[in-house]
Amino acid sequence: LLEVDDGGMPLPGSVAYEEAITQAEPARRITRDADDITMIYTGGTTGMPKAAITKVGPPLAYLLETVPVLGGYAPVAVDEVPEFTRLIEGTENVLISLPASPLMHNTGLGIGVAPALATGGTVVLLGGRRFDVDELWDTVAAERVNAITIVGDAFARPMLTALNENSSRDLTCVRFILSSGTMFSSEVKTGLLEHLPRAMIMDIIGASEGAMGMSIATADAPVQTGRFQPGPGVIVVAEDGRRVEPGAAEPGLVAVPGGAEGYYKDDAKTAATFRIIDGRRYTIPGDYATIDADGSLTLLGRGSSCINTAGEKVYPEEVEEILKALPWVEDALVFGIDDERLGQKVAAVLSRAPGNSDEPVDAILGAAREKLALFKIPREVVVVDMVPRTHVGKPDYRAAKQQFINSVRPTADRG
Repeated sequence: LLEVDDGGMPLPGSVAYEEAITQAEPARRITRDADDITMIYTGGTTGMPKAAITKVGPPLAYLLETVPVLGGYAPVAVDEVPEFTRLIEGTENVLISLPASPLMHNTGLGIGVAPALATGGTVVLLGGRRFDVDELWDTVAAERVNAITIVGDAFARPMLTALNENSSRDLTCVRFILSSGTMFSSEVKTGLLEHLPRAMIMDIIGASEGAMGMSIATADAPVQTGRFQPGPGVIVVAEDGRRVEPGAAEPGLVAVPGGAEGYYKDDAKTAATFRIIDGRRYTIPGDYATIDADGSLTLLGRGSSCINTAGEKVYPEEVEEILKALPWVEDALVFGIDDERLGQKVAAVLSRAPGNSDEPVDAILGAAREKLALFKIPREVVVVDMVPRTHVGKPDYRAAKQQFINSVRPTADRG
């Protein structure tokens, strides 16, 4: 029983972690095969958590094909890693990576840790048990971190607020901000890049089952929220299995070639997620998107959270991003509430932006109506002090619905 000192009473029979480390010999080196498997549990965003079984070889090969290229080098094979690390030693191309999200989340582990360790870099961990934005920026400046991994707006908005309030730190070391797991608004990206002009923001759409695409923003090249360049071989398919052609307005499911091997001891979910299309195996995690004429994807959201209101489909993330882009709104979550007439009606909880507490909800929804079809506008809204999110920054729709239900008098009722 290993115990980390957190100021509490030690447990009988436990061994202090630091003591155990000093007394232990290094673990015996294990020769791995590319076909060895690992299990990564999904976070349960689309239902109960599931263990995605993945071979260790393909993800490592992908990292070594992509990470060196960011520094201007050619892709690296596994047996070339020692030579590559010697080549970049002492340069700013050595990744010094800080995962701001917990490492139990695949964004923190797969994006914040694995690329640095695979290429001879350094991983810097925050000491606090909760996300502290001042601790983050102080650590970045002190350790000269050049890559920060976050989970969308839940981390990025307070990071931007802190920079707006205090721009005295030397953050010229920051070259990459990487994000996955939830929406990352374009206006927040723009604000961060004003403080970090050398940085490249890499917004990755993916799931534990596989990577779908990426959006890259720089100070000179801003991007639209929710729009991504698909990864090689990624397609969009209709629910009946047809490929959706570029330029069609039809929403479809994002399908990733290859991906995980399946779900551990769950044949039914494996068959539903991993399918053969036109003779090729694809992973379909459940994300809906449209594919534009130029081949780019506009992400709509997870099908499990889609709202069916009077026969119209509303994807919550689309509405949330419009609301959060308004100056009076700090954060928002949108969901469906059972309705006798409509089947479901669109509802929302939102928190107000600091210093913008007086704007009527009707006025906020009126501004949103300029960018959204009328059927997508929330019919009922509850204003809360803090919009609920999980400890890794993902939307907590269950808690948001409970907040809504517990409110005796919703702030606005659109009828």
